Amino acid sequence: MDGLSFVSFIIPARNEEKMIGACLGAINELDYDRNSFECILVDNGSVDDTPEIGRAKGAKVLTVPGATISALRNFGAKEAKGDFLAFIDADCVVDKNWLKNALRHFQNPEVGCVGSHPSIPEKCSWVQRAWSLQTRRTSDVEEVHWLPSMNILVRGKAFENVRGFNESLITCEDVDLCYRLKKSKYKIVSDNTVQSLHFGEASTVREFFMKERWRGQSNLQGFCSHGFYWQELPSLTLPVLYLILILALPITGSYSLSTEGFYLPFLMNLGFLLLPPWLLAIRTSFNVGTFSRLGELALLYLIYLFARTAAIIALKP
Repeated sequence: MDGLSFVSFIIPARNEEKMIGACLGAINELDYDRNSFECILVDNGSVDDTPEIGRAKGAKVLTVPGATISALRNFGAKEAKGDFLAFIDADCVVDKNWLKNALRHFQNPEVGCVGSHPSIPEKCSWVQRAWSLQTRRTSDVEEVHWLPSMNILVRGKAFENVRGFNESLITCEDVDLCYRLKKSKYKIVSDNTVQSLHFGEASTVREFFMKERWRGQSNLQGFCSHGFYWQELPSLTLPVLYLILILALPITGSYSLSTEGFYLPFLMNLGFLLLPPWLLAIRTSFNVGTFSRLGELALLYLIYLFARTAAIIALKP
């Protein structure tokens, strides 16, 4: 594969006038022949200046209101001319060498997708700093199970072979796509040099809870789409366990009061609620080689589990 492979950047957006200029500007400044890539902005019915800024930055703007983010990306892919499809979110800013660093992996015909978990900006909250640890890779380049769709390059033929993103999924569409690519014998490669800055990560505890509750809505639906993977077991089972433990709290509490201060059942119930977040925080801290944010991580994992439990409760039959 030579360095002149044509690439289509596909950016879904809705009311992103604050960031879309920086996103497209960084793509236009890539260390790559400007005639060898295109930018397709798929607008989801913005009421601000997102489409106008996109056109001013040289992007082809398509309007698809009211669609899921998967449908937006698929629509852009159908209009794309490239042999490779770069999916970037509107609140991400890619590194100058993003495209060159990603394309080199496709010399291996077995590689279907390359990317990385984006970095966070220098000025960010403790929530963003702590949660970013659980996506940090210890190896610069490694084969992984999935990558976030806000920062990936996909072989066009591979994308077509698995029929793109599952448009019925509200969230978790990136996990589902990668698992289906792996089922089709394609490799998913994480490379830390295929880097971008993501300015849209949750910065407060409340925002973090709301985003994780939203992300948890498609867990079961994704499982039905791509089948069972051991890596998904914790995210599928822990929220169910938490729901049981939360429902058991008043029962164990009432039992403790009725037995004249025998609080062991209630304390055990509470302990089972607190144990998984601490175990997850310890594992993450060990993997990244620092325990400086252990307490913050444990708190965020606890909120994460409550959020994913809330997502189960909110599911419509």
